[in-house]
Amino acid sequence: MKPLLSILFLACMPVMGEQVDSDRADREAYKDGWADGDDGSSSPASLGGWVLGENAKEPNIAIASSSGLGTGKTDIDTGGVAFKLHDPTGGNVDVFRFIDPTGLENGESLAIDLAVNFRGGYKGIDARDGDGKTVFNFNIGGDDHVVDKATTGNGSIGNTYAAHTTFVVTFKQDDERGGTWTVVRGGGVTATASGRYSGRIRSLKIYNGGQGAEPENALYFNNLRVLPASE
Repeated sequence: MKPLLSILFLACMPVMGEQVDSDRADREAYKDGWADGDDGSSSPASLGGWVLGENAKEPNIAIASSSGLGTGKTDIDTGGVAFKLHDPTGGNVDVFRFIDPTGLENGESLAIDLAVNFRGGYKGIDARDGDGKTVFNFNIGGDDHVVDKATTGNGSIGNTYAAHTTFVVTFKQDDERGGTWTVVRGGGVTATASGRYSGRIRSLKIYNGGQGAEPENALYFNNLRVLPASE
Protein backbone atom coordinates (compact mmCIF):
# COMPACT_ATOMS: atom_id res chain seq x y z
CA MET A 1 0.00 0.00 0.00
CA LYS A 2 2.78 2.49 0.77
CA PRO A 3 3.88 3.03 -2.85
CA LEU A 4 0.28 3.72 -3.91
CA LEU A 5 -0.29 6.14 -1.04
CA SER A 6 2.95 7.95 -1.82
CA ILE A 7 1.85 8.38 -5.42
CA LEU A 8 -1.54 9.73 -4.32
CA PHE A 9 0.09 12.17 -1.89
CA LEU A 10 2.48 13.47 -4.52
CA ALA A 11 -0.33 13.79 -7.04
CA CYS A 12 -2.15 16.14 -4.69
CA MET A 13 0.86 18.34 -3.92
CA PRO A 14 1.24 21.64 -5.81
CA VAL A 15 2.82 21.51 -9.26
CA MET A 16 4.63 24.73 -10.05
CA GLY A 17 3.77 26.21 -13.42
CA GLU A 18 0.50 24.30 -13.68
CA GLN A 19 -1.76 26.39 -11.47
CA VAL A 20 -4.64 28.73 -12.20
CA ASP A 21 -3.98 30.42 -8.86
CA SER A 22 -2.29 29.74 -5.53
CA ASP A 23 -1.64 31.28 -2.14
CA ARG A 24 0.92 30.55 0.57
CA ALA A 25 1.71 31.97 3.98
CA ASP A 26 5.16 33.18 2.91
CA ARG A 27 3.81 35.59 0.30
CA GLU A 28 4.54 39.32 0.54
CA ALA A 29 0.92 40.09 1.52
CA TYR A 30 1.50 38.50 4.95
CA LYS A 31 4.91 39.94 5.83
CA ASP A 32 3.25 42.41 8.22
CA GLY A 33 0.68 39.94 9.55
CA TRP A 34 -2.64 38.49 8.41
CA ALA A 35 -5.66 40.78 8.15
CA ASP A 36 -9.12 40.83 6.60
CA GLY A 37 -8.91 41.33 2.84
CA ASP A 38 -5.28 40.24 2.55
CA ASP A 39 -4.63 38.44 -0.73
CA GLY A 40 -1.36 36.71 -1.47
CA SER A 41 -2.70 34.86 -4.49
CA SER A 42 -0.51 34.53 -7.56
CA SER A 43 -3.25 35.65 -9.98
CA PRO A 44 -6.27 37.97 -9.75
CA ALA A 45 -8.29 35.49 -11.78
CA SER A 46 -9.45 33.04 -9.10
CA LEU A 47 -8.82 33.28 -5.35
CA GLY A 48 -10.28 36.37 -3.69
CA GLY A 49 -8.93 37.99 -0.52
CA TRP A 50 -9.36 36.49 2.93
CA VAL A 51 -12.61 37.08 4.79
CA LEU A 52 -11.93 36.76 8.52
CA GLY A 53 -14.59 35.82 11.06
CA GLU A 54 -15.35 37.95 14.13
CA ASN A 55 -12.88 36.11 16.40
CA ALA A 56 -10.19 35.78 13.72
CA LYS A 57 -7.68 38.26 15.09
CA GLU A 58 -4.30 38.09 16.80
CA PRO A 59 -3.34 35.98 18.70
CA ASN A 60 -6.06 33.61 17.50
CA ILE A 61 -4.69 33.75 13.95
CA ALA A 62 -1.05 33.95 12.95
CA ILE A 63 1.54 33.37 10.27
CA ALA A 64 3.79 30.83 11.99
CA SER A 65 5.66 27.56 11.53
CA SER A 66 3.68 24.34 11.86
CA SER A 67 6.54 23.09 14.03
CA GLY A 68 4.49 24.78 16.76
CA LEU A 69 2.45 21.56 16.91
CA GLY A 70 5.32 20.10 18.92
CA THR A 71 6.54 17.48 16.47
CA GLY A 72 9.41 19.41 14.94
CA LYS A 73 7.89 18.72 11.51
CA THR A 74 7.25 21.45 8.94
CA ASP A 75 5.80 19.49 6.01
CA ILE A 76 3.25 22.13 5.00
CA ASP A 77 5.40 25.22 5.63
CA THR A 78 6.65 27.44 2.82
CA GLY A 79 9.45 29.81 3.67
CA GLY A 80 9.22 28.48 7.22
CA VAL A 81 5.58 29.47 7.84
CA ALA A 82 1.94 28.45 7.43
CA PHE A 83 -1.46 29.89 8.39
CA LYS A 84 -2.47 29.15 12.00
CA LEU A 85 -5.85 29.12 13.79
CA HIS A 86 -6.12 28.65 17.57
CA ASP A 87 -8.03 30.47 20.30
CA PRO A 88 -6.41 29.19 23.51
CA THR A 89 -9.48 30.23 25.51
CA GLY A 90 -11.70 27.80 23.60
CA GLY A 91 -13.49 30.22 21.28
CA ASN A 92 -14.31 29.51 17.65
CA VAL A 93 -12.05 30.96 14.95
CA ASP A 94 -13.03 30.82 11.28
CA VAL A 95 -11.73 32.26 8.02
CA PHE A 96 -13.16 32.14 4.50
CA ARG A 97 -11.71 32.09 0.99
CA PHE A 98 -13.85 32.54 -2.13
CA ILE A 99 -13.16 31.39 -5.66
CA ASP A 100 -14.04 34.19 -8.06
CA PRO A 101 -16.12 34.95 -9.91
CA THR A 102 -18.59 32.07 -9.39
CA GLY A 103 -16.57 29.09 -8.11
CA LEU A 104 -14.52 26.28 -9.58
CA GLU A 105 -14.81 25.93 -13.33
CA ASN A 106 -15.63 22.54 -14.83
CA GLY A 107 -12.52 20.37 -14.70
CA GLU A 108 -10.64 22.59 -12.22
CA SER A 109 -9.40 21.33 -8.85
CA LEU A 110 -8.97 23.07 -5.50
CA ALA A 111 -6.45 21.74 -2.96
CA ILE A 112 -5.27 22.68 0.53
CA ASP A 113 -2.74 21.23 3.01
CA LEU A 114 -3.57 20.80 6.73
CA ALA A 115 -1.44 19.87 9.75
CA VAL A 116 -2.73 18.86 13.21
CA ASN A 117 -1.67 17.12 16.41
CA PHE A 118 -4.24 16.99 19.25
CA ARG A 119 -7.80 16.02 18.28
CA GLY A 120 -9.99 17.63 20.92
CA GLY A 121 -12.63 20.27 20.20
CA TYR A 122 -13.36 20.70 16.50
CA LYS A 123 -11.21 21.85 13.58
CA GLY A 124 -11.33 21.40 9.85
CA ILE A 125 -12.78 22.74 6.62
CA ASP A 126 -16.13 23.20 4.91
CA ALA A 127 -16.45 23.39 1.14
CA ARG A 128 -19.50 25.52 0.29
CA ASP A 129 -21.57 26.25 -2.78
CA GLY A 130 -22.73 29.62 -4.09
CA ASP A 131 -25.56 29.77 -1.54
CA GLY A 132 -23.19 29.16 1.37
CA LYS A 133 -24.41 25.59 1.83
CA THR A 134 -21.79 23.12 3.04
CA VAL A 135 -21.38 20.38 0.44
CA PHE A 136 -18.38 18.75 2.17
CA ASN A 137 -17.00 18.86 5.71
CA PHE A 138 -13.77 17.36 7.03
CA ASN A 139 -13.55 17.59 10.82
CA ILE A 140 -10.78 16.63 13.22
CA GLY A 141 -12.24 16.19 16.70
CA GLY A 142 -13.46 13.63 19.19
CA ASP A 143 -10.25 11.66 18.56
CA ASP A 144 -11.26 11.03 14.96
CA HIS A 145 -11.02 12.37 11.39
CA VAL A 146 -14.49 12.46 9.82
CA VAL A 147 -16.02 13.43 6.47
CA ASP A 148 -19.62 14.73 6.54
CA LYS A 149 -22.12 16.52 4.28
CA ALA A 150 -20.73 14.88 1.11
CA THR A 151 -22.86 12.91 -1.34
CA THR A 152 -20.79 9.74 -0.84
CA GLY A 153 -17.89 8.68 1.36
CA ASN A 154 -19.11 10.17 4.64
CA GLY A 155 -17.67 8.78 7.88
CA SER A 156 -14.34 8.26 9.60
CA ILE A 157 -11.28 7.95 7.38
CA GLY A 158 -9.48 6.22 10.29
CA ASN A 159 -9.01 7.32 13.90
CA THR A 160 -5.47 6.15 14.63
CA TYR A 161 -3.58 8.91 16.44
CA ALA A 162 -0.22 10.23 15.31
CA ALA A 163 1.29 13.45 16.65
CA HIS A 164 2.69 14.17 13.18
CA THR A 165 -0.42 14.28 10.98
CA THR A 166 -0.96 16.07 7.67
CA PHE A 167 -3.81 16.01 5.19
CA VAL A 168 -4.06 17.05 1.55
CA VAL A 169 -7.71 17.76 0.72
CA THR A 170 -8.57 18.08 -2.98
CA PHE A 171 -11.82 18.84 -4.81
CA LYS A 172 -12.17 18.18 -8.54
CA GLN A 173 -15.16 19.95 -10.10
CA ASP A 174 -16.55 17.68 -12.82
CA ASP A 175 -19.52 19.85 -13.84
CA GLU A 176 -22.30 21.96 -12.32
CA ARG A 177 -23.75 18.88 -10.62
CA GLY A 178 -20.69 18.18 -8.48
CA GLY A 179 -17.32 16.49 -8.37
CA THR A 180 -14.91 14.27 -6.47
CA TRP A 181 -13.24 14.91 -3.11
CA THR A 182 -10.05 13.22 -1.93
CA VAL A 183 -8.35 13.27 1.48
CA VAL A 184 -4.79 11.93 1.67
CA ARG A 185 -3.31 11.53 5.14
CA GLY A 186 0.45 11.71 5.67
CA GLY A 187 2.92 11.86 8.53
CA GLY A 188 2.97 9.12 11.15
CA VAL A 189 0.00 7.31 9.57
CA THR A 190 -0.89 7.15 5.88
CA ALA A 191 -4.37 6.66 4.45
CA THR A 192 -6.59 7.90 1.63
CA ALA A 193 -10.34 8.35 1.18
CA SER A 194 -12.51 9.75 -1.59
CA GLY A 195 -16.11 10.27 -2.61
CA ARG A 196 -18.51 12.62 -4.35
CA TYR A 197 -19.89 16.05 -3.49
CA SER A 198 -22.87 17.89 -5.01
CA GLY A 199 -22.96 21.36 -6.54
CA ARG A 200 -20.26 23.84 -7.53
CA ILE A 201 -17.67 24.81 -4.90
CA ARG A 202 -17.58 28.57 -4.38
CA SER A 203 -15.72 28.94 -1.08
CA LEU A 204 -13.83 27.28 1.76
CA LYS A 205 -14.46 27.84 5.46
CA ILE A 206 -11.52 26.86 7.67
CA TYR A 207 -12.20 26.69 11.42
CA ASN A 208 -10.91 25.72 14.85
CA GLY A 209 -12.75 25.88 18.17
CA GLY A 210 -13.39 24.30 21.55
CA GLN A 211 -9.65 23.98 22.18
CA GLY A 212 -7.46 24.14 25.25
CA ALA A 213 -4.46 26.39 25.61
CA GLU A 214 -1.85 23.80 24.59
CA PRO A 215 -0.15 24.73 21.29
CA GLU A 216 -0.73 21.20 20.00
CA ASN A 217 -4.43 22.11 19.63
CA ALA A 218 -3.78 24.53 16.76
CA LEU A 219 -4.81 23.97 13.16
CA TYR A 220 -2.21 24.88 10.55
CA PHE A 221 -2.91 25.06 6.82
CA ASN A 222 -1.15 26.29 3.69
CA ASN A 223 -0.64 25.89 -0.04
CA LEU A 224 -4.07 26.74 -1.40
CA ARG A 225 -4.07 26.10 -5.13
CA VAL A 226 -6.50 26.04 -8.00
CA LEU A 227 -5.36 23.60 -10.66
CA PRO A 228 -6.46 23.69 -14.30
CA ALA A 229 -8.57 21.08 -16.02
CA SER A 230 -6.58 18.05 -17.13
CA GLU A 231 -5.83 17.75 -20.80
